[in-house]
Formats: sequence, C-alpha cells, structure tokens
Amino acid sequence: GFAAIAAAPILFGLSGQFLTIIQSIMGMMAESGGGGGGMMALSLSGDAISVKDFRIFSTATLFVTAMFSSFIIGIIRKGNIRDGLKYLPLSIAASLVLYFTSSWMLGKLLGGIVG
Repeated sequence: GFAAIAAAPILFGLSGQFLTIIQSIMGMMAESGGGGGGMMALSLSGDAISVKDFRIFSTATLFVTAMFSSFIIGIIRKGNIRDGLKYLPLSIAASLVLYFTSSWMLGKLLGGIVG
C-alpha cells in the first residue's frame, strides 16, 4: 500500500522534474551549439519522451497500481477481492493527489537549477 500510494507518486514526480531539467539543459546546449566535438561528444537530437507523454504514462501507471494495491489489500484483509473495492477511490485519489502535489512542489524546489 505504501509503495503504491506514497512512494511511486513521489518518485514519478521527481522523475518528471528530472526530465524537464534534462530537456532544458539539452535545449540550452542546442542553442549554444555546445556538446563538444571530441570522441565522447553526445549527439542527442530530439526528445526521447515529452513531458506531456510522461505525465500521461505516470497517471495511468499510478491509477493501475493503486487499483491493484487496493485489491491486494482487500484480499489480505478479508480474503475477497471485492472488499478491496471500498479502498479503490481513496487509494487512487491519494496516489494522484500526491503525484501532482509532489510534482508541483519539486518543480518549485528544483526550478531554479536551470534558468
């Protein structure tokens, strides 16, 4: 339950912020023509994944993870998967609220890194 409702949303929020920071750095390198020309130069053209796509993936993954987590809790507590249905709305809501809150807070905290 803790992994689905607390740990995963915070880690997804942190990952989203790192993605934003890396894309900002790569954009600044492309503008300045940086990257060097030696053997170890990185040729990173284009975005591997957009922030929007990552948010869609994160919310879908958190939704499914919270759903299965509530079902597992129901099975453990009462031996019935249907008992987990009563935990489902709270589990999904808590997971998504924590994700968006942590993403916003980490954005404010880490936003000054790349400027």
